[in-house]
Amino acid sequence: MTRGPVLVQSGEYRLTYREAYEAFYLLAKVGSETVRRITLVILFLLGAALTVGYAFWPRRLDFQIMAFLCVVTFVAVVVAPTWKAKRGAKKVERTGGFYRLGLGEGFVVTPDGQRHPLAADKWAKAFETKDLFVLRPSRVQTFCLPKRILVHDQISHVRHILTGAVKNFVKLG
Repeated sequence: MTRGPVLVQSGEYRLTYREAYEAFYLLAKVGSETVRRITLVILFLLGAALTVGYAFWPRRLDFQIMAFLCVVTFVAVVVAPTWKAKRGAKKVERTGGFYRLGLGEGFVVTPDGQRHPLAADKWAKAFETKDLFVLRPSRVQTFCLPKRILVHDQISHVRHILTGAVKNFVKLG
């Protein structure tokens, strides 16, 4: 639904590198923190067991290859969100543009007047941190709304809009 009045209108703002990094980092992390920790423990234990197996049976090269793949996957799970966040934040910093967003019940309005649904596909999600709101209506769109540019009643309006419109709304911190 992209009809209706704009309930929250931000002023013009520029994202800082830190805000952009935080937004992209949240989006790059897959799954909950508990699931990530369990995955890392399983990868570590599997890699260690395969390395020990290779030590006992050195002719079994497949043990060492699988152990190496476990290590690579372990590093990717730990480091990939940081790499993606840095790359996205640098891109935002290079563009150096100013932003302005409007929010209504179930939609976001970009500066060009386009209305985009807040839950455009099944991957739609939104995050609220201590400093900002991160909106991901689809896999190809990301909007970041810093709380520093909003007054107190606008913050509660944004929270209400996102809670109603986005099924995967997570409040962090």
